[in-house]
Amino acid sequence: GLHLLRSGEYGKPPSWRPWLMQMLVWGFLASAEKVVTAVIVILPLHSRLDAVAQLIEAPVHHYPKVELLLVMVFAPVILNGLFFW
Repeated sequence: GLHLLRSGEYGKPPSWRPWLMQMLVWGFLASAEKVVTAVIVILPLHSRLDAVAQLIEAPVHHYPKVELLLVMVFAPVILNGLFFW
């Protein structure tokens, strides 16, 4: 049971069962977090979030490669820096 959920302990000799259980629990919790975020934040604020995104992307709307660079490179770098800080 619960001894399989002790992080980093895989037995002697190491067994794949604790790793699998830990991965399944982590996968379930990560997925549940995404559902909660969608229900609490994204669905109620959908129209406002779209309006903000259009406002931010308006200056580069006619330059799809620049828009792609901003969305796929610069925004994640800046957000990761802020979250790390």
